[in-house]
Amino acid sequence: MQKVNTGSFYRYGDALKFDLAAYNIDLIRQDGLYLIPMATLSDIFMPNTMFGNLYFNGKYVFLSGNTEGCADVYYDVPTGERSEALTEYGYNELCLMLDYFYGLKDVHNIESFGQLFHNVGFDQLLKGPEVKQADAAIYRMITDFLDDGHSAWHAFSYLTGPVDYKAMGLSRGRLGDHLSRQTDARAKFYPDGVPGYEEIGNTAYITFDQFISDITLEPEDYYHLDEHKDIDENDVFALLIKAHEQITRENSPVENVVLDLSCNGGGADDVAAYVTAWFLGECCISNVDQMTGAMSTGVYKADVNLDRVFDEKDNLGDRRLFCLESPFSFSNGNYVPCAFKESGKVTLLGRTSGGGSCNVLVANSPWGTSFQISANTRVSFLKNGSFYDVDRGAEPDAVISTPEKYYDRAALTDFINSIY
Repeated sequence: MQKVNTGSFYRYGDALKFDLAAYNIDLIRQDGLYLIPMATLSDIFMPNTMFGNLYFNGKYVFLSGNTEGCADVYYDVPTGERSEALTEYGYNELCLMLDYFYGLKDVHNIESFGQLFHNVGFDQLLKGPEVKQADAAIYRMITDFLDDGHSAWHAFSYLTGPVDYKAMGLSRGRLGDHLSRQTDARAKFYPDGVPGYEEIGNTAYITFDQFISDITLEPEDYYHLDEHKDIDENDVFALLIKAHEQITRENSPVENVVLDLSCNGGGADDVAAYVTAWFLGECCISNVDQMTGAMSTGVYKADVNLDRVFDEKDNLGDRRLFCLESPFSFSNGNYVPCAFKESGKVTLLGRTSGGGSCNVLVANSPWGTSFQISANTRVSFLKNGSFYDVDRGAEPDAVISTPEKYYDRAALTDFINSIY
């Protein structure tokens, strides 16, 4: 990938002050040291980093995205109640973290989480002696009052102990239902699994369900793919490189190229940018920071034919471009159709994509409850110099009425060829 200067810009936001006093959170000077509570340190300085969060179970400190990978050790301590000090601080810190970092406060009509907790009667549960009830209030907040696709429940506190509970709100439940409908329909036509690349007549289909790459490979390694026999079969970079080679081969019959994102739930931003740049010639990604008002736009090109030159040979020429989307197409599976829609270069087929505009923030309560939320950075598209987020999805240019019609590719190819 190569960032292009033309069109790329960054607009700095306002200086941000975390008003700890407003949340009754104290910093302590003791014996020449300045002490900050660990949860406050984790929430303010570590959000959206690759390192995850700091968890403390009264015995060990864990650096992890959630407690799943360390559950045996994390829960290997006595259960019990929170101290009065931890209860008060924990509630205040939870409110601070959510107020500053939850990215969809405006569209959820949340002025502050303290006010939300009071309005729905959760403040007494979060401030009460029963840790299990406090944890239950958090998962009720996520499932009932946030209920966006990026916010999710992970696990109860070490003070409660492991509880086999899988919470899911209506919106996340609908996403799951849509995925089941799509995958069940796809299995009827592809019982052994759908191929990543397939040609039906004059139409090439590229299918993947996540924007992922082989994390063992460096960028230079893709220029030597034949030397890497054990490359991850799900690596989208490798799939697109090989697909491009097939589509643009001498005497290629391919006139239409279809990107099937109908079962795609998202994934890595760099992979999504690569896919978008391949289809459109360049990828324009815009972001807005809900905390500071900072805005950025990055324009990228992709070297898909591996000649180390970023030019028109990396694109698909005058072939007609299509994208299959469904209500499950979420996060980057939603961003890419939105970018296609805005470009006017790609025909969208299916149903309106499932939304999901924020990055994910893994989080925890100061007493160890594990969850995640939609964070403060919103992916947007740029139109007439203005930023518009992609949370409502992209409407199709042509509706596909049932999931089965997505995967009857002989009939779909005939339909595509009938579109002028």
